[in-house]
Amino acid sequence: MDPAFCQATLVACFFGLVKSVLEVIVSVTYEALTAMTPAAFGQFVEEDVVEESPDDFKGRARRYGRRCLAFVGDPDTRWLLLTWTAVGQIIMIIHYRLFKHVTWFSHFEDADDRCSVFDFCHGSPGQSTRNPAVLALCALATMLFDPDHAGQSLWGPLYFYFGGTVHWPEKVFRTAQGATVLAFCKLWRALYRNFRRAPFSFAHMFHPDLGMEARSDEAQLFWGGKACSRDPWMGEPLRTILCETWQDLLKGPLQSFLRTMFERSMLTSTFAERLFAPLTQWTCQPKSRLGLPMIAAKHVNTVFDEEVQRWGRKSLTPSSTRGRNPVAYHIAPGRAHNAWHSYVTHHDRDPAQSSWDHIAARRAEFNALPAEERKTWAGRQKLNGRRPRARNRLSMRSCATKTNVR
Repeated sequence: MDPAFCQATLVACFFGLVKSVLEVIVSVTYEALTAMTPAAFGQFVEEDVVEESPDDFKGRARRYGRRCLAFVGDPDTRWLLLTWTAVGQIIMIIHYRLFKHVTWFSHFEDADDRCSVFDFCHGSPGQSTRNPAVLALCALATMLFDPDHAGQSLWGPLYFYFGGTVHWPEKVFRTAQGATVLAFCKLWRALYRNFRRAPFSFAHMFHPDLGMEARSDEAQLFWGGKACSRDPWMGEPLRTILCETWQDLLKGPLQSFLRTMFERSMLTSTFAERLFAPLTQWTCQPKSRLGLPMIAAKHVNTVFDEEVQRWGRKSLTPSSTRGRNPVAYHIAPGRAHNAWHSYVTHHDRDPAQSSWDHIAARRAEFNALPAEERKTWAGRQKLNGRRPRARNRLSMRSCATKTNVR
């Protein structure tokens, strides 16, 4: 269960204890609150309101405690909270899927986990099992039509609190049924009905896993459809401008182009908002006003940092739990140097000569050296590479000697 719903269920189980604690904190009982007139209750809850006052922390806490007591003390609050928990848990399936697995095509790490437009298009291979809207609608339908058997576990705390639906109070049953129907209609209209329209109604024709025979049948069905079933942005150009026969819909370049177009479509802007979330944090700080160049520089650094992290997750994954990828190991300084590096660093550059001319001249001289002399320069480079390690060993020995003396 989602953490928010777990917390709501836990609070509903201890409403009596929470109510008693709030009455002690705000120094008033719930019965005294309900005995007030609406005007007196509003004044009591909102009294001593000081706008933008940093010293009014206790006053804000007291007003918040009074409103919480009015909410928790209401007898209907408990089962309303449990109803919201049961119905909202089903909606969280879609929310989690869209929030976690809808990414730009360049950012997904596992093709099987990425949620794309094809998962919502009717007729796509595996659409019935990968579409979170279908799974949520099936769950809501089970809760609505079979609450005492298959939907018993879906109703969760509400069912175990009241028992079978025949024992539910009329107000509870009516509210729970209305919330389920409302959630079903909203999800069906937003995430199922709209994807039965063009251009999503024929998007499965370009799915990479669809067989050629099924693709040909879908192309003929699209070609012989009525004009009202085609949208003016994609369906009409395909039918009138880009293709002359239905066989043209099966050509490789057109299939690849439209497949790419659907794969890169974003179902929600959540991923983009997550990428630009640091911009809001930087601009909302009251004490530091960042200019546009600083914000742009921070954004570039953030993007590069995310790319490095993505590369690390993909490239530096260990082959086992007890080892690291060889790429992750640090290479000691000087290990990648050779005879050419030793030769060019040994010759100082003439101040009247540019760096490029100096390197080009030294390179020509080095290429003209005989093989024996090159081996001499290679030996010097090996000797220089051993010296830092020798110095490190000497420093470690000296530190150990000082420690023993102490």
